[in-house]
Amino acid sequence: FLDEPVADAQGNPTSWYPVADERFASIEDLKTFAEQFYTNEFAAAALYSLAFEGDYPKYSMQNGVLCINNDVGGLGWGIEWQFDTLKIVSQTENGVVLEMETLLFDEDDGPKQLSLARVNGEWRLDSSVIGN
Repeated sequence: FLDEPVADAQGNPTSWYPVADERFASIEDLKTFAEQFYTNEFAAAALYSLAFEGDYPKYSMQNGVLCINNDVGGLGWGIEWQFDTLKIVSQTENGVVLEMETLLFDEDDGPKQLSLARVNGEWRLDSSVIGN
């Protein structure tokens, strides 16, 4: 973040802060970046609705500037995946379902599954705990 929040119409500070990463000047830039790691379908169905839409989006264009809402938490930020417990649940040529034990805020949260799909020869996340 930058230190100064965006002001509202009356000049009062808001919870919106300009994104301080030159790679991202718009929501389209964020979507393009996300689609390098997630399938387009999953991103559209789960990520975008939480990140860019609704009453409390995480990101928004404010006065022509891409901003992040400091009052909205991240997506899945409290989850810690226990990679040493990783199991392959199922596998096909173009998909795999993985399962791992998880911690949520340092407390046992049980096993969670992730699915990956091969898209144009590259593996991308196709689900997560925020989309399940």
